[in-house]
Amino acid sequence: MTAAGEPAGDAGPAPPAPPPGASGRLRLIVALNAIGNGLFFSVSALYFTQSAGITTAELGIGLTAGGIAGACASVWVGNLAERWGPRRLTMAVWLAQAAGMVGYLFVHSFALFLPVAVIVVMLDRSAGAGYRVLLARALAGTDRARSRSALRSMANAGMGAGAAVAGVVLEIGTRLAYATAIVADIATFLIAALLMAGLALPDARAGAAPAGAPPGGTRARRPRSAVWTDGPFLAITALSMILTMQFGLLEVGLPLWVADRTSAPHATVAAALIINTGLIVALQVRFSRGSEDLDRAARLTRRSGVVLGAACLVFALAAGVPAWLAVTLIVVAASLQTIAEMYYSVGTMALSYDLVPDGDTGSYHGVFQAGYITGLLLAPVVITNSALRFGTWGWVLLACVFAACGALVVPAGRAAARARAAAPGIPAPAGSPGQ
Repeated sequence: MTAAGEPAGDAGPAPPAPPPGASGRLRLIVALNAIGNGLFFSVSALYFTQSAGITTAELGIGLTAGGIAGACASVWVGNLAERWGPRRLTMAVWLAQAAGMVGYLFVHSFALFLPVAVIVVMLDRSAGAGYRVLLARALAGTDRARSRSALRSMANAGMGAGAAVAGVVLEIGTRLAYATAIVADIATFLIAALLMAGLALPDARAGAAPAGAPPGGTRARRPRSAVWTDGPFLAITALSMILTMQFGLLEVGLPLWVADRTSAPHATVAAALIINTGLIVALQVRFSRGSEDLDRAARLTRRSGVVLGAACLVFALAAGVPAWLAVTLIVVAASLQTIAEMYYSVGTMALSYDLVPDGDTGSYHGVFQAGYITGLLLAPVVITNSALRFGTWGWVLLACVFAACGALVVPAGRAAARARAAAPGIPAPAGSPGQ
């Protein structure tokens, strides 16, 4: 769908298709990286607190400091990916992470843990900006919504496989077992970087210049700072940041809610996580249908906020009821949260990718990644000081905030599409909202 009154041919050339075999190699890379992440994330907390001599508070300080550093570095990493090349940048970051992970093997005090954790977590969080630029390049010329969803489904399957292996490590519980898990994660970084070296990406310069470009085929470029004056895109980033806090519901809110306020057995938490992973693996691609239209993508994001609000209300109902009913309500709430997560993923992915102007991808993806990281950092603080502190009314407050943010994405998306369509030399995105 082109801008109103604009000939279809003025929308610019179709992006070059990825080279044959690129999608299969990319899926393998994503799966391998996810297996390593699932393994490490599942054992890291117990390794640091039970084997490396790090207290829970010190662990939180290190991870939070690294997250803040990652959020600050995201825009710089996004710009570097655009200038240096996303494949080369991603390989460099993964090799640096592998080197940093070696430092974890020698941690035995907070003085050693803090600098290593800040570096490794900063690399992990900020790498997402480069990865977003890489996906934008690698998936050009494909059904990007479906391809991104397929990769997310595979990543969740890989995380589940890594977590399953971690169960064996946790059962053994020795320092040697933990060290073996860390070495295995390091190996996945090295192998993924090696595979990335052979990943063929479409030539970013391929294709004719879009309508309105200067003579000679050079694309009209916005200044690097354009993202900071793009109010509608910044609004979408902020609203998405708040919706990102939903990931803290299952990771932080549910375990503490089950343990402190409900009669459900603690194993219910594991069941909820299994439901989350299973539904995403099975249904994420199906949920992507239609999200290539930006108006529908905005409405899917709105739906995410509404369903997420419903999940919060059902979580609240699980307090003060018999165990069987509490388990039932938690399973229902976890299922709703997962549905909201899938809507959020396809909606915000489409908006954040398709509203990015050519020539400024690094800055835009870096800013959006910084918002995503900030949402993850805020989630534990917000959830513990709302739902877990005030009980039912805290859950109601969260439900209202999530639903309101989802609703506001629709007008913000339409405003962003109008601004993009009005920019000289920049083709309007397909399916622009409000057109």
